Amino acid sequence: MDIDIIGIVRAIVGIVLITFVPGFALSWAIFPRSDRVPLVNRLALSFVLSIIGVIATVLFIDIVLGVETTTGNIVIAVILLTVLAAVAWKVQIIFRESKLKAGIDEALRAEQNVITIDLAPLWNLFASLRGRNALINFLERKLKGGIDRAHRSADKNVATIDLSPLRNLFAYLRGRKAAQSDEKVDAESYEERITTHITGITGTKCPPRK
Repeated sequence: MDIDIIGIVRAIVGIVLITFVPGFALSWAIFPRSDRVPLVNRLALSFVLSIIGVIATVLFIDIVLGVETTTGNIVIAVILLTVLAAVAWKVQIIFRESKLKAGIDEALRAEQNVITIDLAPLWNLFASLRGRNALINFLERKLKGGIDRAHRSADKNVATIDLSPLRNLFAYLRGRKAAQSDEKVDAESYEERITTHITGITGTKCPPRK
């Protein structure tokens, strides 16, 4: 007895094409994220969606298009259904990636909402005036501007810094300012202590004074 190998292969391919392939593609189009549906559940869903998809395809060819349903027509329609599902899955992946990239770019552009201290003008003021009245006023403006921006921002993910060291610095400066009329301030130790405060606030060392 001769065995029709080609016929067996065609039967296996037909069964897989009808009962698995279109449903598997549809499952990825409906649930594009692999972590949402376990593999076993996705395989079971693929068989169900394949049967539904093939039945819907046959009805579409027969009733809507008015074309006689043949094996060739069904195979072509199932392949088209699979391709459309794969395209829908790919479009969702591209959209998610572009949305993620846009979110990252937006986060990188949100620097105006971050409370920061610009060290360059701060150091220039400190070097020329030894951190007295002008430095106090400058730091107060920076603190007030940072607090105002924080209050206006409703984004809980906006980066902020701890303002308590800055407030301590203000208290220290005001105390030194009040004591200037009674005692002589050591410029070098005064500069060193201010630099230590600034480094603690910003995490950045001040550049060497020219």
